[in-house]
Amino acid sequence: MNTKRCCHCKRTLPLDEFPKNRAMKDGYCAECRDCRREYDNRVMSLDRPLRRVRNKVLADVIARVERTTDETYERVFAALRYWMQDGTLKPTQAEAIYLHAVELFTYEEIADMVGLHYSTVMHHYKNGIERLKARYDQEMVDVAV
Repeated sequence: MNTKRCCHCKRTLPLDEFPKNRAMKDGYCAECRDCRREYDNRVMSLDRPLRRVRNKVLADVIARVERTTDETYERVFAALRYWMQDGTLKPTQAEAIYLHAVELFTYEEIADMVGLHYSTVMHHYKNGIERLKARYDQEMVDVAV
């Protein structure tokens, strides 16, 4: 048995085209290298914009949440834009922070809107918060010195 069928693309390929996986009975992953690479690029990439929304416009989805019209939102937007421009946050992290912390969407709701797994959205959110903490912890050290 020198060939195996990929569970995603359904092609029969030589075993060289499959990554090794000791947990599998035959010692190889169920998906070929090409399918795995495509999955990683599509789902796990930090640079993938969260603005892609399946069959919905993000503004329409956000509009369902009753929002106040005070200047708080403008201050939040200004801060997020500033952190994106100076490189502290990536756009995906800023958007995850906005949707989860400000608009109070759950990770699952955000994931449904943008077509990602909820753990990926949680990853963007937590990494963004960590980057902000690291930045301001460093600024506090610089001020103290």
